[in-house]
Amino acid sequence: MGRLKHKLDRQPPSRIAKRVFYLFCEGENTERVYFDFLKSHIDHKNVRMEVEYIGKGPEKVARRACKKLNEIAEFDQIWAVFD
Repeated sequence: MGRLKHKLDRQPPSRIAKRVFYLFCEGENTERVYFDFLKSHIDHKNVRMEVEYIGKGPEKVARRACKKLNEIAEFDQIWAVFD
């Protein structure tokens, strides 16, 4: 019986890149409850949530979210949350 031939080509990556969601919020009370609940129900192997509570009005929240755009990877997302 002959030897088994193994392919020497490099295999594609098998791990899924972890996505990071950056959430910038105006409020600190209600939003904290919502996002803590959401964090407890996500798959932490593939997703990470970073929440920053700005608390200074919608314009400040939007400006902080826009500033973060230059720092993120292509598979990450930024959300500005206000009511």
